[in-house]
Amino acid sequence: MKQFFSSRKYAEARLFLLLMAGSLAILFNHFYHVTYSDLSQWKGGGMGMFSTQDAPGTRVVSIMLETPEQQFLANSQALGRPLAHFNAMPTIENLLSLCHYAANKVWLPSGTVRTVTLNDQTLRSYAVAGLSGDKTSSHQPLAVTGLQLVAWKTLLDVPTGALTRTPLGSAYWNNAEGCRVKH
Repeated sequence: MKQFFSSRKYAEARLFLLLMAGSLAILFNHFYHVTYSDLSQWKGGGMGMFSTQDAPGTRVVSIMLETPEQQFLANSQALGRPLAHFNAMPTIENLLSLCHYAANKVWLPSGTVRTVTLNDQTLRSYAVAGLSGDKTSSHQPLAVTGLQLVAWKTLLDVPTGALTRTPLGSAYWNNAEGCRVKH
C-alpha cells in the first residue's frame, strides 16, 4: 500500500483530481454569475472567457450633487476606473463602492449643459461639476451636502424598435448617513 501512495500513478491521480476540482470551481463560479450578476451564458471554450455582460456601453450612471445653493450634474466619466468597474459588473457592492468613491472626491463647478430628457422630451439646463483634472470654470470646490447615483441599462427591443430603461440600482450619500444603496 505504501508503494502505491508514492508511485507515479498516485501523483497522476492527484493531478487529475486537482484539475477536475479547479474546472468544477470555474464552472460553478460562472453559473453563479450567470444567475446573479447578469453574465451571459457560456459560449464554449476558453473557460468562460467568451462570456460577456450585456454590453457595458448600454449602462448609464447619472450623478447629481447637492449643495446648499443648487444641484449639479456630475461628470460621471471623471470617476474613471471605479465607474468602468461598475459598468463591467453592476452589482450592489460595486455601486456602493462607486458611491463612496464619488463622495470622497472634491468637485468643482464646470459650467452648464443643455440636455433633453428621455421621459418627457423637454429641454433642460443643468449646472455641471467635474474634478480638478477636468476643465473647470472655477477652482473653488463645491460644498457637496448630498449625492445621488442612479444606474440603469438601456435595452433596444429590436422587433418594436423601442428603447427601455431597466434600473440597476441607486445610491445616496449625505454627511449624516454616509452611502446607502436602494435596489
